[in-house]
Amino acid sequence: MRTIHGDCAGLTGASLTSAAFSSTLGVAGELAVATGLALFAISTIISWSYYGDRCFQYLFGDRAVLPYRIVHTVVVPVGALAHVDLVWNLCDIADALMAVPNLVALLMSSGAVILQTEDCERCRAEGLLP
Repeated sequence: MRTIHGDCAGLTGASLTSAAFSSTLGVAGELAVATGLALFAISTIISWSYYGDRCFQYLFGDRAVLPYRIVHTVVVPVGALAHVDLVWNLCDIADALMAVPNLVALLMSSGAVILQTEDCERCRAEGLLP
């Protein structure tokens, strides 16, 4: 079993990853982790902005897009300055809340799925499907 060196004790997340990479690759390891984090952060901000923009337009119409963009633009720097545990907890809550309408839709469509499955099985029994 490997032990954590004294200078890595207490580190978590990106700090621990950066320390691990730098212990093997030196400064190049730190730069690799920092570059990866920056690219991941930028791509996440862009994609979440776009997906949210499209969802707000679909759910609430064109008039809701500008307020969404304003709120998103204000929240991004706040999230960057907030404690990382708070940000992750809020993201987890948002992800869980996104699951709720999907689960409701699954329950609402379960009857149609059962009918389609029975129809498929009937066709298969009649030799119409492989």
